[in-house]
Amino acid sequence: MSLADALGILVTSGKGGVGKSLFSIGLAAELARRGPVGLLDLDTRSPNLHYLLGLSGDVEIDAGGRPYTKPAALGGRSVPVMSSGFLAEDGVPITMPGEEIRSAIAGEIVSAHWPADLRWLVLDVDPAPGDSIAAARRWLPRLAAFVVTASDVSSLQDCHRMVNALREEGVATLGMVGNMIGALCPNCGEAIAYGAEEPVRGLAARTGVPYLGHLPWHPVFRERPVWAVQNHGSELFGEMADRVEEWEGKWRAR
Repeated sequence: MSLADALGILVTSGKGGVGKSLFSIGLAAELARRGPVGLLDLDTRSPNLHYLLGLSGDVEIDAGGRPYTKPAALGGRSVPVMSSGFLAEDGVPITMPGEEIRSAIAGEIVSAHWPADLRWLVLDVDPAPGDSIAAARRWLPRLAAFVVTASDVSSLQDCHRMVNALREEGVATLGMVGNMIGALCPNCGEAIAYGAEEPVRGLAARTGVPYLGHLPWHPVFRERPVWAVQNHGSELFGEMADRVEEWEGKWRAR
């Protein structure tokens, strides 16, 4: 199986700061329990996935200039990870026009040393994803997506635009998920009113996208993100992975 045979799974929203990277890690961890999966940071201008995973910014390059992925322990497996953050120094701005963005993403998808048997590639998408989705579509002909949103009005509006953009691009949206909805007291565990689930459910219903659930706000998602998504969000990420396998079965049967 080549990388072109893998299913690319976009984790997107159209807005920054809603938790796309967190959900990308959680989904990759759950899929890793089921088969070979890779994780790619598509935010080439502001990469941060490697920070959450605790991976250093340097990367090995072979004699032909091809970068090697880095391993992250997720779901009981070693998951290969690639990010433009491996190639840039901390604090150095990454300013590139759209064509260079597409070329950089092509390099990460095509040139990187991905395992030959990769079944899924989870793509953590940048907030302004026009160029990144176009580049991903060129090299990964089979794409599906999840949309992540918080419950505030600006997140919901940007999420709505993203759902429509995915439809225009012909990318199937497998589900909508909410983040930072409700909160748990870090001391006693009591539920605290924070955010609201109903606006997210309502948007999913209006756009015809399945609503799959939400994660609460809790300090542990900031302090120990990799551990948190594998211990506090397993049911939601399991539902997302089920949707991926269902969709995969359909297109592999064609």
